[in-house]
This record gives sequence, C-alpha cells and structure tokens, in this order.
Amino acid sequence: MKTLNSLNELIYQNRKVLNVSLNSFDVFMESGKLEAGSNKEDDNGLHYADYRYQVALQIENMHADRGGILLVLLHQWVTALEYRSDLDAPDIVTTVLTGQKLDVEMTLEVRDPIYLTRDDEGPIVIRGQKYSFGDHVLNVAESVTVTGSIKL
Repeated sequence: MKTLNSLNELIYQNRKVLNVSLNSFDVFMESGKLEAGSNKEDDNGLHYADYRYQVALQIENMHADRGGILLVLLHQWVTALEYRSDLDAPDIVTTVLTGQKLDVEMTLEVRDPIYLTRDDEGPIVIRGQKYSFGDHVLNVAESVTVTGSIKL
C-alpha cells in the first residue's frame, strides 16, 4: 500500500495550498487483486507478487478556485508512479455544490510490487527458503584486487 500512503501524504502536505481541512479529505482502497510477481531477485529483494488495487481520493467542500492546483498535483503524482504502463488513467468526478464549493472524487488503478528478503527467522517459506519483509541486503564489492599479469 505504498502508493496509497503516497497519495495520502501528497494531499496532507498540500492541504494548505488546496485549502482543505484534515476532516475534508480521505484516501482509501476500494478493491484489489493479488498477482504473481516475476520471482526474480534484484536490488529490492525477491519480486514475489504484485498487489493491483483501486486507490480512491475524496475531497469534500473544496474551494472551486483550487481545482486547477489539485489537478496539476494529481497529474504530477500519477506520472511519477512506477509500474503504470498497462493501467488506465485516473477517473475524476467533480460535483458542484455551489458556485464556490465542490466535491472531488478520483479513482486510480495502481500496482505495488511485493518484495521478500531471505531471513533465517522469516515466517514465509518458499521452496525451502525462509523469507520476510524488510530491507534487502545486496552484497556489493567495495574493492577488488587483481592478481596475475596482462598479456598484450
């Protein structure tokens, strides 16, 4: 739910410029599907699965003159997301309450990869190996010694 938290943080950090109170916006998940990952290991760990889900944003009683700012923020946020190449664009619905106020609802399909790391104490067993969530340790050589000679 990394993407869900990211959207919530975006609105929270920009609530003053959007002129919305803490009680007037909500970010939540509507539905989701668990899909198989590539089962390849990279810098993040073992890509075991993907969680594909609908993120919803609701803002109530927003000042209409802040709508453009919201749209630009959402556009920047969506285009910066990874793993979106085959997903639909966001759906945005606005409901005008008065000439000055409106409600905004956005739904967006997102994909969050699930990575596992090897852990001898981990609760997840895959092909006889124990895994857990957490930081992946990738061993990278910091120095190299070359012995022998070069033939020209």
